[in-house]
Amino acid sequence: MKNYLKKITLTALTGAVLTTGMSAFAVSDGQAKPFKDTIHLEGQNVYCWNAEGKQIDYLRYKSTTYVPVRTVGEWMGKTASYDDASKSILLNGSTDKVYRKQTEHAVSMETWTKQMENGVSVKIRDDMKLVVDGKQKPLKDALGKEAYPINYNNTNYIPITTAAELLGMTIKHPLEGTDLDIFIRTPLTEEQVAQGKEYVDALFKTFSYAALTAEGVDLPDVLRAYHHLDFSDMAGFIGDPNPVDNEDSIFRLMRRSARDPKMSIDAIKRYAELSIETINKMTAIKKPDLPVLDIHYENMLTDAKNAIASCEAVLKAVADGKDLKTCEDLMLMSTTKRRSAYDACEFVTTAPYLMEDVLLEK
Repeated sequence: MKNYLKKITLTALTGAVLTTGMSAFAVSDGQAKPFKDTIHLEGQNVYCWNAEGKQIDYLRYKSTTYVPVRTVGEWMGKTASYDDASKSILLNGSTDKVYRKQTEHAVSMETWTKQMENGVSVKIRDDMKLVVDGKQKPLKDALGKEAYPINYNNTNYIPITTAAELLGMTIKHPLEGTDLDIFIRTPLTEEQVAQGKEYVDALFKTFSYAALTAEGVDLPDVLRAYHHLDFSDMAGFIGDPNPVDNEDSIFRLMRRSARDPKMSIDAIKRYAELSIETINKMTAIKKPDLPVLDIHYENMLTDAKNAIASCEAVLKAVADGKDLKTCEDLMLMSTTKRRSAYDACEFVTTAPYLMEDVLLEK
């Protein structure tokens, strides 16, 4: 009877381990906190999800950020599993890489706030090892010292330093401070960074007020009038809630001047035409062969199509003889079905800023 009960107990424990990824024998307890800052992977903000598709937290333990093994597998294009017999965290095979976006959080804001204040209990698993495609891999913390997996809420985590090494990427992360954003990217040579910067600078020039003025591009007078205005004391301003003097983006200047009393149908028409011309110039510039820019480039192309469609709707309204307010609204006001032309155009211009950030790792 004793042997029978022992067999049942061992079977149950083994089943729990395989289901949750947690060994039955934790080595020691530790205290961690949710990582509240952002991880940028190849210039994208990346998040970790549980099996139910809800966002869970990266963890911060002793100045090192830890990532769920499941998430590391998704970044690598490998399947994560756990072998209890050898106490091995396994990453195997080859599948599509996945970078998760922000989604509904698995815990409430109240719970998260308490976790940030009080921390969460984790298990330090120095009895576990990481095995990638049959080869054991050492774990290192942010200081390069030997580290171990940690287990929280039945999920195994490894240091993000190790994750970056497995990806073959560089990592930039502050150990302490108020801003702990982490940047992981494909290694770039100085020449590649220079190529990327040259490309990004060319994109910036397409929508730069200063560059377009120097080229003699036809800019409506109402837009020119807004380039040197000080909006700091303007009550009820409809555009940028935090305006800056001498804004250089023509799209932001268009927004500033959107409800100007001197606005005319001809100016609105020129705004839409200029937007289309500018965006076509942006997408015509050849991108260098740098994979770290690919996702932002693809997003720029998608946003460009949407922006051109919004601007074409404005031109159609002008051609159909619609009144000034209707045309202004098409440029300025978003609906449930589409972004305003100004918003759509500004979405296109976010790509160069994100590209610059990933190139400079900031």
